[in-house]
Amino acid sequence: MVILLLLLLVLILMSLYIKKYFSLKFGRYLYDVRADQIIDWDRSECRKVLIQKDVAVSGFNLVVSGVAGYDTCFLNIKVDSGLSGIFKEPRVLIENSKGKKYVQILEYRCSGVRPINVSSLLSPNENVLSLCITSSWCRILDIGKHAILYNNSDLIDSKKIVVAPHPDDAEIAAYGLYKKSNKNTFILTVSGGEGGRFVKSENEKRFVDNKYLSLIRFLDSITIPLRAGIPHDNVINMGYFDNTLEEMYRDKVVSVKSLYYENLSIDEYRGYNISEIRSEIQGGANWGDFVSDLSSVISKINPDVFVSPYPVLDTHEDHKYSTVALVEAIMKSGLRSGYLCLYSNRYVQSEYFPYGPAGSIYSVLPLENNGLFFDRIFSLDLGDGLCVEKKISLEAHYDLRESVQFMSIREQFHYILNKIKGCVYNTENSYYRRAMMSNEIFYVIRVEKLYDEIVRKSVLGEI
Repeated sequence: MVILLLLLLVLILMSLYIKKYFSLKFGRYLYDVRADQIIDWDRSECRKVLIQKDVAVSGFNLVVSGVAGYDTCFLNIKVDSGLSGIFKEPRVLIENSKGKKYVQILEYRCSGVRPINVSSLLSPNENVLSLCITSSWCRILDIGKHAILYNNSDLIDSKKIVVAPHPDDAEIAAYGLYKKSNKNTFILTVSGGEGGRFVKSENEKRFVDNKYLSLIRFLDSITIPLRAGIPHDNVINMGYFDNTLEEMYRDKVVSVKSLYYENLSIDEYRGYNISEIRSEIQGGANWGDFVSDLSSVISKINPDVFVSPYPVLDTHEDHKYSTVALVEAIMKSGLRSGYLCLYSNRYVQSEYFPYGPAGSIYSVLPLENNGLFFDRIFSLDLGDGLCVEKKISLEAHYDLRESVQFMSIREQFHYILNKIKGCVYNTENSYYRRAMMSNEIFYVIRVEKLYDEIVRKSVLGEI
């Protein structure tokens, strides 16, 4: 009888584990992983070239001609993971003729058409791209007839503003991009970031308080870009309050207060800026002044490229409304030339995207009903060197750093337990995984198209 009871208990525990395992594994996707992911490439400024393909024993051998001068390339492949994709993340392995290889991770239990990113395997001076594409934990059923190519050479050396809603957003989304053009890039952080998670243990409260650490986060935003060679005059934090942009937008004339520190003045942190641009930022904590400040900065810098979150792809309200304000400021300035390069740090379709371990390559993940607007897509290859630099820059941000220095024994135990659970359930979701992919992706849109209400609504979404 005791043995039967023990067996029953084991079965109950196993069933709970299996239920938890699958709920975490498949609950991460807010879309149908068994459906085709279709992108209307023809609406964009792409070049489509025919693919020569041969079926190999373990996959496909491909030859794509006419790729010289292009930096971004996608293929459409059809996959089916079957039962094997329940237990392991399906992956596509891509290797060029020189032995350079990358892995793109797909969704558990995926099936249908997927856009595969082969941009990092392009060589600048070679006109032919030879690839071997294989897979693990899924089958490649077919590969589309065309490769989709984009040329973004005009973006790298252009004068650009990187709009970061919070300290660390610029590094997470665009460290590689701004490092490659460091002398001609401006980093504009919108909020002081005082709402970050700073004190990470009970013991730590004995040594420091949150307000002091929020100042550290502010200072991180104006000092960490210097490590990438950004001139100190090109870095500024506007000092607006964290998590208040939507409130400012809803009531445009009322000045808001910090949600975290009752007596915090909007000018308190601004005084730490050393850039000459600080003279352009004089507004109060209301929407009208926010847009005016942005417009003044745009007029002073006169950039060609704006790097900012893509509102319809990002779940964070500050991220969305930073770009809403930017678009209003661009239109207020009357600027019609240049490009928006849009990114997402908190993807609306899944908070775990990009998928897979650090170092994987990732592709675009379209919205349902093909609702994603862009003129071009730019996939920037980071290479090993920039990946290491990017990780160091992320670790320099206090709010991102994982430290057990001040944790009690109990807190250290829970920290380690959560890490183990993340490995068991494959739910690791930190920026040290998601932001540490081998590439960065930007959705490029011509500024002149923002004056079209339909395009503007497609970019900003429902606000």
